[in-house]
Amino acid sequence: MLRVYAIGGVILFAGTAMLVQKVDHSMNYVPVMASITSVKSELCYLKKVDRGLVTKTTSTTGKMPCDEAEDLRLHNPTYAGMKALGYMDVSFSYVSPADHRQHSDTMSYAFDDYSRLAHAEGAQLPILAHKSDPAQTAHDYDHMAAFASPEA
Repeated sequence: MLRVYAIGGVILFAGTAMLVQKVDHSMNYVPVMASITSVKSELCYLKKVDRGLVTKTTSTTGKMPCDEAEDLRLHNPTYAGMKALGYMDVSFSYVSPADHRQHSDTMSYAFDDYSRLAHAEGAQLPILAHKSDPAQTAHDYDHMAAFASPEA
């Protein structure tokens, strides 16, 4: 019975955290369009998920070039069984609603989900900009449909 309460507590905590983030974004951020200035793709990390009867343990490495990640995965026993996952660092510039000045930032996106971003330099990217802190941004996943991969 204790496991049921523990699992319920974890689910309640995760749900509360997601709700708090949603409320924070809706109250403190506004959607703006940013101009993509550069995209650094060919970046990966290794990930492995071990599932127990009740537990789940996720192991990840730091970010590295994809060829290095693949080499580690194939030739180093420490990383055997891990999966190489690609991501992109997307740099962009935007006009902040807080001070109406130009700012820049970089965000990471999963390559498998947003592969079209890899060739989107110069395109417009929907982001969330903070209403009072000009340097603070967040992902605007609700408006990213144009960049989502066909498989997503």
